[in-house]
Amino acid sequence: MTKRRFVEVAAAGSSLLAASLLVERSQLRTIYRKVKGRLRTERGTGPLPSVQPVQLPPDGERVSAELALNSRCSSDYDGDPDIFHWGMFNPAARLSGDQVRRIAALANRCRFSEQGSGVKAVNDTLTFSVDKPSLRNRRENCMIENGMQQQAVSLACAALGVGTIFDSLGLDGQELPSGDIATLRMRLGAMKPSYRGSYWTASVPQGERPWLPGNLPDPRRDGTNPLIPILSDLSFDVHQGAPITRQSLSQLLWAARGRTPHLYKSTPWGLTIPTWQGLQNISAVYAVAGSKVYKYGNWLQGRPTHSLETIAADTSLVGRMRDLFAPWNAFVILATDDSYSRGLWEVGYQLLNVLVQASGLGTAYQAILLRDDHRARLAGLPTETPVAIVALRAVDAIMP
Repeated sequence: MTKRRFVEVAAAGSSLLAASLLVERSQLRTIYRKVKGRLRTERGTGPLPSVQPVQLPPDGERVSAELALNSRCSSDYDGDPDIFHWGMFNPAARLSGDQVRRIAALANRCRFSEQGSGVKAVNDTLTFSVDKPSLRNRRENCMIENGMQQQAVSLACAALGVGTIFDSLGLDGQELPSGDIATLRMRLGAMKPSYRGSYWTASVPQGERPWLPGNLPDPRRDGTNPLIPILSDLSFDVHQGAPITRQSLSQLLWAARGRTPHLYKSTPWGLTIPTWQGLQNISAVYAVAGSKVYKYGNWLQGRPTHSLETIAADTSLVGRMRDLFAPWNAFVILATDDSYSRGLWEVGYQLLNVLVQASGLGTAYQAILLRDDHRARLAGLPTETPVAIVALRAVDAIMP
């Protein structure tokens, strides 16, 4: 063996050893947090009946889309951000009816159609549902829109300093006596500052699973445009604005499915979207630029990252996409092969995030829920089943 070859092998072995030690240390810390949670004897279950309505932090109205995306997390009553969920409910305070209804109103408009999917507020609980006629005629689209509304609540709560907890109604939701489908119940509550005394964080993932720079520009985790006005005036079809750049495409992909610093069930596994019991493979994000199709990756060697992997270089395929959705020439594709509605909800989470981020950046886009004839024209696309795209305009080569 040559000296150079020996050095290469030794370096590779050292990298593998370091990565295995990192994973092992992270697993031990996760086990410690979970054991710590099981040993706790005092667990709150909700706000006290006589507490006063909370005054939400006034800075929440000015929290940017990026900061809300980076700070989004579920909450619980264990009082410790290292156990189960990062967010912590404040049992000594409660939301007022007006506060809950305002958040529901923001979510109710986050859909393409005025019919089909809706949000109803009762006390501190929001119920998301799809009506029976829409299930017959446009089930896929309505489930995606329902996911968009669920995510609108998650993001609004992240910005306003409100805690959330998901009450699952099953993989496909729960049929009501009317024949409608209730997809999810979400409880809202007053929240303690969970990020070292703040309701928000612009930090990258750190600790035992530190950020691993990828081949995309690192995303910005704070911005200048507040989330709440964006949600109030979001375009769900065509939005006029600037062409996409490499930096703004990077930002859209992170918004869709990027890594964040919070914990999920005591594990450093945070994302800009909620996931079904932590599953990471029921939907996927792709990008099309130039003559290539890329898959977005957010996890590598046991660490959060931010990269694109080329999966196809097919001029004719990309040409068909451009012809089908002219005049747009770059695309973010959201896909799922999951057989349950949860996959469509997750696509909805990602779609809303991309639209919010694009609007905040002033990027031109068109949001499209794909039909069967679209998918037939795109046969050969090397992805899971595409169900939604965000069409973009690129004027220069944005990828190498």
